Amino acid sequence: RVPVKHIRLCDNPGYATGNNKGAAQAHPGAAWFQFLNDDLKLMPGFLQSLFDLANLRGKTDAGAVGCKLVTDNGLMVLEAGGLVWRDGHPMGFGRGSLYPDAPEFSHARPVDYISGACLLVQRELFLRRAVGGFDPKAFKAYFEDADLQMHSAHNLSKKIWFQPLAVARHFEHAG
Repeated sequence: RVPVKHIRLCDNPGYATGNNKGAAQAHPGAAWFQFLNDDLKLMPGFLQSLFDLANLRGKTDAGAVGCKLVTDNGLMVLEAGGLVWRDGHPMGFGRGSLYPDAPEFSHARPVDYISGACLLVQRELFLRRAVGGFDPKAFKAYFEDADLQMHSAHNLSKKIWFQPLAVARHFEHAG
């Protein structure tokens, strides 16, 4: 059983600040923090799939685990893990593909980053960071999530894992 605590904020302080406030109120025994956008519809088995991969990979390997994001109707891939090219440009792998169940989007693997719309992060890693979570200074670039994951991969030698069995429909830019 996974204890869940939903925290409502009366304002929108931004991704980093809002999620840092939520993490600060988490149960002290929680080993992982699950960050979810409010415009997601989680498919059956979503949370269990994320935790299964996190537990399989272990705290020594997995810094974060994320899901497959598809469009609100489930017919197109939005992201099956993320890539960062040598020039620093990010890309949601598979974006625009009309085949969400294609083999290239259907196996668990390490990736450069996972969208912060759905991100399971090891608590210890999240709190260990010098800024204590997401860095609000990265807000202007909307890259707080990837910034944290780059830190964990490159400074703490943790892997970021894509879990294709955890599927979320994302109502992007929904009012």
